Amino acid sequence: MLTPAAPAPLAAPLVPAAAGAAGTAGPQPGAEVTLAAIERALGARVGPFADLAVEQGLVPVEVQVAALRSTAELGGWENLYALRRGVYAPGSTGGTPGAPVPSFDAGDRVRLVKTYTPASGSLQVDRDYTRNAQPGERLELHVLHPEWELRPAVLAGLERCFLFDRIPLVPWDAPPGLVPGDLTAAYPWLTDPGMVYGVEGTDGTPAPPDPGDPNGGDGVDADSWRPCYGWDAVLRGGGVVLLADGGYPAASTRVVVRRPAWTVVNGADWAAGHVWADGDVLEVPLPYAAAAALVEAWRLARPRLTPLAQVAAAGQVPMWPTPQEAATEFTRMTDRWFRPDVRAPEDRLVGPYRKRLPGGSSRGFADVRYGGYGRIVANG
Repeated sequence: MLTPAAPAPLAAPLVPAAAGAAGTAGPQPGAEVTLAAIERALGARVGPFADLAVEQGLVPVEVQVAALRSTAELGGWENLYALRRGVYAPGSTGGTPGAPVPSFDAGDRVRLVKTYTPASGSLQVDRDYTRNAQPGERLELHVLHPEWELRPAVLAGLERCFLFDRIPLVPWDAPPGLVPGDLTAAYPWLTDPGMVYGVEGTDGTPAPPDPGDPNGGDGVDADSWRPCYGWDAVLRGGGVVLLADGGYPAASTRVVVRRPAWTVVNGADWAAGHVWADGDVLEVPLPYAAAAALVEAWRLARPRLTPLAQVAAAGQVPMWPTPQEAATEFTRMTDRWFRPDVRAPEDRLVGPYRKRLPGGSSRGFADVRYGGYGRIVANG
C-alpha cells in the first residue's frame, strides 16, 4: 500500500521581486506574482486607486505627493485608505525600489485620508504617523480597508484559484496509529478527495542527459511515468487517504492533484502557521487571482462597493464592475487558466500532461484506452 511522504519543496525557493524597475509602474511581463501585487490589482478593480511615491512627509499627519499636485480644483481622494508597505516605490530616487524603508513602524501601515489639497499635492490622514513618510516611499490609496477587507478578499480569492501538481510519495516509517496512504498527514492542504486526479508510476528508467536542465529534474525519464489503476481517494479520520488495489511501490509513485493557489508559497509547500507577507510569491497568473479576489470582495464588502457600482443615470454603464460582471470575468479567467476534467475519477486519464516538477517534459501520456495517445485534459 502507498505510504505518504513528508512535504518536499516543489522547486528552489523564489526570491521576492522588487516593487518594479526604475521608471516603470505596475507589474512587468514575467514578473513574479506577489501578494502585494494581487492586492494592487484588486484595488484598481473596485474603485479609485493610486500607486504613488511620497515626495516628503511634511508633519506626522500629512504627506506630500508630487503626482497629486494640480492647479485644478480636484477631489476624490478623501475617505480612501492610505497604505504604507514600508518599501520604496518603483522609480524611487530616495532608495532602491522595493527595498525596505529604514525604521519603518508597522503601526503606520494603514490610515484614512481626511483631506486632499490639490495645490500642494498633500494628503492629511486621520491619525498621526509614528514616523513620518520618507521621500520615495511607496504609498497606495485603496477603497477597501487593507487589513479587514483587501487582504481577506485576496486570500479568499486564492482559494478559488487552482493549479495542478504532482506530489511525490517516498517510503517513510509511519508513526503508530497513522493510516498508511494518508495524504493529508503529509500535505495538510489536501483535504478533499476531489483534489486527487490520478496516480502515476514509473519503472525508474534514468533520465537521459539534458543540457537544458542542469538540475537533472527528478532523475527519472519523463516518458517512463504511466497511469496506475485500481486506486481510490476517500475521507477517513478527517483526512484524505489513498487506497491502492494490491499496493504500488511507494518510491516510484506520485499523485496528480488539484491544489488551491495559496498552497504554493515562495516556491515551496505552504506550511501551517505561515504568516502572510506583502512579498510572498504565489504561482498563479495575476489576472486569474485578481478576478477571483474581486468576486470575494463583493462577498466581504458589498456595502462599500455597491455605491461605487451604481448606475449614474438611466442608460449608462456602472462606474465600476458589478457582481455579475465580476462573476463573468472570473469564469473567463478560469476557462483561460484552469480547465479541469469533470468526469468521474475512474473515467479520467491521469492528466494533465504539463508537469510542474523541475525538468519535467510537457508531452502527453500514452494510454491504451485512448488508442495509445495521451489525452490532454487540463492546462493545455
